[in-house]
Formats: sequence, C-alpha cells, structure tokens
Amino acid sequence: MECELVDIYDTKDYENFILKVVHTHVEEDKLDENENINYEKVRPLLFEMPTRTYLRTGDVAGKCWSAGKEYKNS
Repeated sequence: MECELVDIYDTKDYENFILKVVHTHVEEDKLDENENINYEKVRPLLFEMPTRTYLRTGDVAGKCWSAGKEYKNS
C-alpha cells in the first residue's frame, strides 16, 4: 500500500500515525475474475496493539445485506 501521512498523535508510550491509503498494489494472481482483490488468496495480516498480536484474515464470514436475513423475522 502507498499511504499519505495525515497526522501524528503522541501518547504516553507511542506515536500514532494516521494514514490515508492512496494506492494499493497486488499481484495479478491474487485478483478474482472481476479484477478485485481476492482476500482468501492474499490473507493480509492485521496487528492488534493492546495484545501485540498479529491476526490473519481471509475467511468469508458472510455477505453484506444478506447474512442477517434469516434472523429478520425471528
């Protein structure tokens, strides 16, 4: 990713950088048939600060606007 620095917030222990993503790069074999990023193939890492833990993403949990329909009338 290419990012632009928006702001810096100093806290007691850390500097927090606020960034704006201006461009994302991905290898072609990680794209789906519509040329969108296939996150099941990319499996990006997330860093969770309070526990200093890296988390792996990529599993589909549900589809937006349809995952909760089964609960609508219950």
